[in-house]
Amino acid sequence: MRNYNCYKGKGLTGLANLGNTCYINSSIQFISHIPELNEYIQYFLQNNTINNNNNILFLKEWHDLHKLMWSKNCIISPNRFIYMIRKISKEKQNELFTGFLQNDSTEFLFFIIQIFHDALQTSSDKNSLFQQNKNNIRNKQFSTFFSNHHNKSYSKLDDLFSIYMKMDISDAQQNTILSSNYEQFYILDLSITPSFHIEDSLKFHFSNEYMNKENDNQFYDDKEKKLKDVVKSTCIYKSSPYLIVQLKRWNHNLKKNQRIVHYDIHGLDIKPYMHHEAEDKTNTKYTLFGIINHSGNIMGGHYFSYIKGFDEKWYEFNDTNIKEISPSNLVSNKNYCFIYRRNK
Repeated sequence: MRNYNCYKGKGLTGLANLGNTCYINSSIQFISHIPELNEYIQYFLQNNTINNNNNILFLKEWHDLHKLMWSKNCIISPNRFIYMIRKISKEKQNELFTGFLQNDSTEFLFFIIQIFHDALQTSSDKNSLFQQNKNNIRNKQFSTFFSNHHNKSYSKLDDLFSIYMKMDISDAQQNTILSSNYEQFYILDLSITPSFHIEDSLKFHFSNEYMNKENDNQFYDDKEKKLKDVVKSTCIYKSSPYLIVQLKRWNHNLKKNQRIVHYDIHGLDIKPYMHHEAEDKTNTKYTLFGIINHSGNIMGGHYFSYIKGFDEKWYEFNDTNIKEISPSNLVSNKNYCFIYRRNK
């Protein structure tokens, strides 16, 4: 089990709100509390020939900001880093993060993960990390998917955040598999169920879908050239050290679901949602260590984070304000995105 003692009591740094940047600040605090990523970025910058493209400049700005955030507990104005975000957003033609409007924190989190992913790709890194994972894969079909996917795009971010799903479509009468495919995700997007519990949201997300004549959505079998009643199942085939789960709090009319969604504040076990042929079924338990919260509605609101420090205490990170919070106060209707760390 990894020892995080060197991080205890550190990282309690506030970030100035530079005008609707609370959504950025809440994501930054979460990313800063992932030692494996930040240690690797430092290693990458020290051991690779660095080109001055915007992705690499972004890495440098992040490394400098992270170093400041963990050098002493203070308040920082992340001007240079946010300027770099807006510059890259413009380059990637992502208008969401080029200006000064409020945006979705989880969308930004996904965006920043993608930037890290792009910046950390190198030929040497791709070969060593990819080969290490490829050699541990037993299933040939998944190995082919894994190879094709990572030959195009692979970085340390995949090692940390990528979840791989297997989708099977089975004949409802003969119970034979007609089609299988795999998909890769960084974030699980969960519907809020009537029971208002995250466990039931997971059960619903991974429940079977019945595609049949009654539902007017039969599956077309290419081999037999006819429509069939089928069952579509989705399971986790390969999990990741970090698990990011977002609640769908907004409906199609952009109205926010303000109900409290309950959950175990200590952690989560994804074993019930693992595929029976999964690569890593033995290590399925996760500890909750971060929550991104949203107060308000779609027209205006505020983002802030709860993070479990390496001293095992929970803290509220609300722009420049950092304070300890009781675990009993974590659950609220403001909870929006949950970040879990897999138990070692």
